[in-house]
Amino acid sequence: MEGGLVMINVRGVARAAVVGRITWEIPAQGELPRGAGVSTASNQRNTNMKRLSLAILVLSGVTLGLGAPGAQAALLHEYRCDENGGNTVFDAVGGLNGTTGPDTLLTGSYCQFNLSDNSYNDQSYINWGTGIGQFGTADFGVSFNMRTTSTNNNNDLIGNRADGSGGNFFSVRMGAGVVGAEIDEDVSNTNYIALNSTTRVDDGLWHNVFVARIGNTLSLSVDGVLEGSGSSSGAANIANGVPFQAGFSPISTLYGLSYTGDMSDIKIFDSVPEPATLSLLALGAMALCRRRIAGPARNASPRVK
Repeated sequence: MEGGLVMINVRGVARAAVVGRITWEIPAQGELPRGAGVSTASNQRNTNMKRLSLAILVLSGVTLGLGAPGAQAALLHEYRCDENGGNTVFDAVGGLNGTTGPDTLLTGSYCQFNLSDNSYNDQSYINWGTGIGQFGTADFGVSFNMRTTSTNNNNDLIGNRADGSGGNFFSVRMGAGVVGAEIDEDVSNTNYIALNSTTRVDDGLWHNVFVARIGNTLSLSVDGVLEGSGSSSGAANIANGVPFQAGFSPISTLYGLSYTGDMSDIKIFDSVPEPATLSLLALGAMALCRRRIAGPARNASPRVK
């Protein structure tokens, strides 16, 4: 923020944080934000302008300290999911590409998961191997956009979980229409934290999910709103050697957890600012960093392979 002016630069939230400021770009009048769903243009625009006004108010009244040592947020990996076909999701930042399964489709704007609509599907995923997800005890942040109308009891969204209950993992799921985030160190549930959103995300519209671990605290935001946070006595040491995947986990085929829906703009941070600014960053990711995507949720209409 310079001279009281807030500027927004879509993919610049994390990069700008490195040099001690946030720059944003306000969408042109009448222009839908990236990732707008089936809402009317006017309602969507009014909603986002209200959120933007709130963001400006927060920025005006809070010292973010983004330039201070230890408060920088570095964007390590960014997957826009805007490839048209193929089986590679390219990393726009870090050079670590992901591989899609044969039952996923890169549409040119986003990734469709589980084309066959089988909750036990082992062919629907984005897999990054172990180059992501071995967080140790370090701070990290994971952000992505999702769209679904799935009524499945549980959907694996992203993470490296390989255990049905206690274990060593980071996991984000959707169950009963809400988002759940978990982190655990071992089968004894050492430093275990579980969070659930109150906001539903199964309405066929695009939603941003942002999960961050800062120290021994895990926080969950949906659409720019901090839904909850929890702390443990220490930071769970995540070092399980399990591939980091979206839409699938090693136990998806055991419990019917394969995700049916769409995803875009997946981002991995090596750290995040303090909790006071967490929801603000999520707001930027949701309202202003999403790609322009039109049409209903894929599982609300016939699918096209």
